[in-house]
Amino acid sequence: MDEKFGDTLDLQLSAPIQLANLEPVTVIPLSEPIGKHLAAARKKADDLEHLMLLISLNSGVPLPVVECMKQRDLARADDFFGHFAKVATPPGSSGS
Repeated sequence: MDEKFGDTLDLQLSAPIQLANLEPVTVIPLSEPIGKHLAAARKKADDLEHLMLLISLNSGVPLPVVECMKQRDLARADDFFGHFAKVATPPGSSGS
């Protein structure tokens, strides 16, 4: 995806997510992650669990809702978070 992102993203879900006693979720508000959220999410075993926990911590949306997100929505959130890593990489740096 070659999408331009700002500092925040209201991620419109491709389909609403409805869990038992919660209101339907149609939008997940995302912003630049903070250090403690990044550190907590890095403790997860794999990339997908890491991404889902980061979305939940960042947005305040309960993890069970995030776990029901469609792949395309997860991919957009991942692209959005990745945007900040690219912004933080100094010119001429390999980024690692």
